[in-house]
Amino acid sequence: ITLIDVAEHLPRPLESLQLLTRLLVAGGKLIIFTGSTDALSWRLAGLDYYYSSMPEHVAFMRPSWFHWAASRMGCDVGSIRRMRYRSTSWRNRIDESLKNLLYIGYQRMRRLPLVPSILFKMPLVRRIGQWRGCWWTSAKDHTLVILTKVASV
Repeated sequence: ITLIDVAEHLPRPLESLQLLTRLLVAGGKLIIFTGSTDALSWRLAGLDYYYSSMPEHVAFMRPSWFHWAASRMGCDVGSIRRMRYRSTSWRNRIDESLKNLLYIGYQRMRRLPLVPSILFKMPLVRRIGQWRGCWWTSAKDHTLVILTKVASV
């Protein structure tokens, strides 16, 4: 069973994955591709991260969660691999990284009470403030997880 960009939409992911695991035969695989909250890009941005700002994303996991969940689902963790949502050139990765760091910096400064309001009227800063978030699809912020159902005893 394969879930690609699905797990983050599950209000109760453990219950949903347990249900799917019951459909597997012993040795069957549950393959999950989803965002990972332990990615550096996610840790830098916190609540300002594009992935967590989507209202349809209601569950967020990290590799340690899958290790915890696997034992409750009767599965072994076959592999966990950190991946990018899409592969791209170094130039695009640098471009996305710089835009995201600017956006994150802007959002943090905006919340500080001592930052002068004149700063936010400067054209470049005002332009960054109009962004609705930045897609960071070249960051290694996703995880590919392969769970294998163990044989019942």
